[in-house]
Amino acid sequence: PPSVIGIFGITYRPDFPYYLQYNLNVQRELPGEFRLQAAYVGSRGIHLVRTGEANPFVPAFNRRTNPNLGSQVLMATDAQSFYSSGQLSLLRRFSNGLSTEASYTYSKSIDDQSGTFPSDYTSESGIAQNFYDRKGDRARSSFDRTHAFVLNYLYELPFFRGRPSAGGWGIGGVLTLLSSAPFTANLGSFNNSLTQSLVSADRPDLKPNAKPCAANSGDPDRWFDPTIFTLPAPGTFGNAGRNIMCGPALKNLD
Repeated sequence: PPSVIGIFGITYRPDFPYYLQYNLNVQRELPGEFRLQAAYVGSRGIHLVRTGEANPFVPAFNRRTNPNLGSQVLMATDAQSFYSSGQLSLLRRFSNGLSTEASYTYSKSIDDQSGTFPSDYTSESGIAQNFYDRKGDRARSSFDRTHAFVLNYLYELPFFRGRPSAGGWGIGGVLTLLSSAPFTANLGSFNNSLTQSLVSADRPDLKPNAKPCAANSGDPDRWFDPTIFTLPAPGTFGNAGRNIMCGPALKNLD
C-alpha cells in the first residue's frame, strides 16, 4: 500500500480566541498615609488554542481513524480557561522619605492547555493526551500560583533629600514570595497508548490514594517519588491528571 504522511496543521476556519475579564475593588483611606484595597479579579478565555493527535491509531480496530492519512497533530480553537482571585494591597504614600506597598493574591487558574505551542511550557507536554477528551486535560494552568505576596519599598536617604545637585539617593527593594507552580508527570516519548502520533503526551496511572504533591522530596535530583505511578495497560491512556505535581516555591529579594 502507498505510504501515508503525517502533518502538523490547524483546524479549518478556526474560531477567534477572546477573553472576558471582570473585577470589583474597594479602596479605603487609613490613618498614617495608608491606603487599603480589596478586589476580586476574574477572567474566562474562550476559543483558546490547544493541540493534539486528531488521527490516532486505534488498536481495537487496527487502523487510524482516517486510514488515508498518517499522524495529524492538529491545532484547534475549542479550549477554555478560568481564572479567579482575591487580592489585597496596602499602600503607604511617600511620607518622610518612605513609600511602601504590600500585596497578596489568592488565586486559581484552570485551563485545557496553557500555551499555543508545545514548547510554551516545559513543565508539561503542551499537547492533549487524548484529543477527543478535552476535559481529561482540564487542570491547573502551568503558570498557576495559589499564593503570591509582593512587598516593595523605596526610601529617600535623608542626607541628600532636597538637594537636586546631589542627584538624589535612595534605597529600594522588592520581595517576592510565590507558592509552587504545577508540572506534569508523563512518559516522555514512550507512546504507551499506541496512537502512533508524531508527538506523544501519554501519562501514567496514579496509584489509589496517592497524593502527588505530598510525594515531593525537595531534592532537585529527584523531586518526586516515581513509585506513586504505574504503567497503564498498552493501548490505553493513563489516569494521572495534567499538572497534578507541585514544583518548588519561589523566594526572591532584589
